[in-house]
Amino acid sequence: MNLPLHQITNRQVHHSTSYSIYPEKGYSMTKIDWAQVAREYNASKLDMSDITSYARKAAGLLTQQKVPYDGYIDEVANCVEQRREKLEETQNSHKQNTGILRFIFKKPAGSTNRNHRYRHVGFWSFLEEKETSGGMETRREAWTSKDIEESHSVCSTTTYALLAEGELWRFHTHEYTRRQWNRVVDVEVTGEWRQLDEEDILLLDHQLRRDIREQPYNRRKKEYWYYEAKLLSKDNYIITGKKGGGCRKLLTKLLETNGIKPSPRRNKPHISRRCRPHQVSKPNSHQK
Repeated sequence: MNLPLHQITNRQVHHSTSYSIYPEKGYSMTKIDWAQVAREYNASKLDMSDITSYARKAAGLLTQQKVPYDGYIDEVANCVEQRREKLEETQNSHKQNTGILRFIFKKPAGSTNRNHRYRHVGFWSFLEEKETSGGMETRREAWTSKDIEESHSVCSTTTYALLAEGELWRFHTHEYTRRQWNRVVDVEVTGEWRQLDEEDILLLDHQLRRDIREQPYNRRKKEYWYYEAKLLSKDNYIITGKKGGGCRKLLTKLLETNGIKPSPRRNKPHISRRCRPHQVSKPNSHQK
């Protein structure tokens, strides 16, 4: 099947062929046996020590080249906490009318809590998952017989990061808000850092898959909804023939994006003493 490059879909590429493009030669088509790749992947073993060693090496190279951090783990956690407090304050603002209610629901000065669980360590992000959904509906309130326009929104993100110390971590955030006539009536915001485990490393061996669905605005029902996601899954295509290879590829891409070319791994050949090449003896000084 010879198709122009712009007509080749991702599903066709991953099911049947892989394409290499050379500007001076056009493009060539090379078939890959994906069943064989899957067999080799399943037969391989995850070497966490190799992943850890390469992560430390990558962090050292980024530090040597003085590549700016994408952030600090404690500051990112504090930003999520500030976001939660702001939305909760907006949620309670309609209760702060006058009189004693204003003092009941008002937060005292200096009551803002900050997250001190995490160290002040810089990081570079190398992958992000994101899932957003939301919608709007109009329903009639029973006790007032009035129509209420209510909207819901959910946003979850997972950022995979390489810490300056060489550790691999991920930060997951989740935010849910419910509004009535643009007034926040319900909110939930969470965020947490944790170190990557073996399951996370194996998940990085798979491709990010994008999913978009929506229902346009329905004038009769006065509602609509949408869903958009870019997520990792074990059901997605694998991007490597060896367990843990996806993480190495992503770290290598992080280095190359910042102009750093990592040195390839070299396996030193084992030379037996019996197989060493003979040394040619130099002639004596009196020999001519």
